[in-house]
Amino acid sequence: MVHRSTIRLALLVSVFAGTAAPLSAAPATPPAAPSAPAPSATPTPAATPVDLTESLAAILAEHKVPALAAMVVDASGTVLAQGVTGLRQAAADDDAAAGTAAATLADRWHLGSCTKAMTGTLCAVLVRQGKLSWSSTLGETLPDLREAMDPAWRSVTLEQLLVHRGGAPTNLDAGGLWGRLWNHKGTPREGRVLLAQGLLARPPAHTPGTTFEYSNAGIALAGLMAETVTATDYETLIQRELFAPLGITTAGFGAPGAVPPAATAAAAAAADGAEEPVAGTKPATAPDQPRGHNRRAKGKYRPVPPGPGSDNPQAIAPAGTAHMSLADWSRFAALHLRGEQQGWTVGTRQVLLAEDFVKLHTPVRDKDDTAAATGGYAMGWAFSAQGPGKPGLLVHSGSNTMWLCQVVLDRAAGRAILICCNAAGPDADKAVRAATAAARKATTADGQGK
Repeated sequence: MVHRSTIRLALLVSVFAGTAAPLSAAPATPPAAPSAPAPSATPTPAATPVDLTESLAAILAEHKVPALAAMVVDASGTVLAQGVTGLRQAAADDDAAAGTAAATLADRWHLGSCTKAMTGTLCAVLVRQGKLSWSSTLGETLPDLREAMDPAWRSVTLEQLLVHRGGAPTNLDAGGLWGRLWNHKGTPREGRVLLAQGLLARPPAHTPGTTFEYSNAGIALAGLMAETVTATDYETLIQRELFAPLGITTAGFGAPGAVPPAATAAAAAAADGAEEPVAGTKPATAPDQPRGHNRRAKGKYRPVPPGPGSDNPQAIAPAGTAHMSLADWSRFAALHLRGEQQGWTVGTRQVLLAEDFVKLHTPVRDKDDTAAATGGYAMGWAFSAQGPGKPGLLVHSGSNTMWLCQVVLDRAAGRAILICCNAAGPDADKAVRAATAAARKATTADGQGK
């Protein structure tokens, strides 16, 4: 069974002055970030936000992806640039009319592993509330599973899981666990318990706290810790504690859009790699939201409707299955742009302090790392140095092999660049990289992206 989640932490960093750094390298503390404007509850268009549509259309024509969308905001949430081009779904051989619905700025996009920063932020909220601590362990937080755990797991901390140093593996095929998660028919929370039971019964892949290994399972365990201490499932908890206070209204999990009647068979066929349409599985015409796409023979994209096979198992939602509109995603990005200066206040309630954002943004480094100032991984963010006196980029990308997105927090410039594509693979990589460069250039004073 294919693990449909990839990490492309360095995908787009090359379009900035800094370059991507090895994940093992990170400074002990990040440089101070520039002061940020006062926050805004919702993204507000600038007087004349730059229209990126023409640039995106040229990129789409060159790389032949179904659709591209982009938004750039500053720390207050003001929209500096935006644009969208292409189709919600590519035309299928058996339903050419299905490829006529244009993508829009209001559409919802699958964020893949960009969900990880959201889970990290949710955990920070719970730490600030006193319901968790960064040193909370699996053994104390999951008492019902403690006796069945391999002893080495019991002291693994929440922080270690969020920075991919808790010993959780990338691959979950051992013992058939990944297949069981795919076939799980219960609730997402029950799926995470199933994941924990299957994973924690085996020894960690590494001695906890010693080695970086990117792991969706580790983030899923952090999500299980959060939902266990609050007695609230992760999907409800993050809506209540993070999305709703930010004014995010379009968030959900899994592929966006209504599930069409034929989705079960069609999605299963597409996920299994069928080159030809299966009888009775014709994609729905005029989808209500963008569809993810698999790349097929002769370079054609085949849309994958919402439903079974359209995303990773529900159990790893904390690691990579969120979707929302660009405007809503920008609310989250703007929060992180200003958080190190202002914290996060909702009304009169202080949700997070500035020091909490510093914690979330500080990459972990090995004690013997000689490249300490160049990179590293924080809680849902990869760090890349920009040079002396600059705070460094925070970046992440997400893909379940049917979608690709990227966020770049350019703290020195005070802007967040968000790019979404409803396909993945080499052409989508190139398209997203080019779209990021275009968005950067369009929102740089000298027009050269410098």
